[in-house]
Amino acid sequence: MTDKLPPNLLALFAPRPGLRFLPPSDHAPEDRRTAAISGVAAFLPQLEEYKRTDEYQPTESWLERKFRVKQEKKERQEKLLKDGPKLCEGDPLCDNFLYTCPTSGHMCLLYSQLY
Repeated sequence: MTDKLPPNLLALFAPRPGLRFLPPSDHAPEDRRTAAISGVAAFLPQLEEYKRTDEYQPTESWLERKFRVKQEKKERQEKLLKDGPKLCEGDPLCDNFLYTCPTSGHMCLLYSQLY
């Protein structure tokens, strides 16, 4: 089918010249001087020593951290509810805020805007 093409298109399908030969840039495998390759067995005593002396300390996962932070927040809120009025003794602003907020949320906003 391609033999019926015009000469300018046939030139596109012409084979390219062959690649020129270059000698290898490195040494022959038998002439190379590389480090001797040994097996894993040479490192087994070191591995056993590591196993005996290593102390495993697990880290906190993201799920454990999430639970811990939630628990700490809950404990802080309970402590604040229990010890909050004791911290405000003698402070009129704090006394007003504590005694009006539980009954009316609007008063809390009002006091927060005023002071």
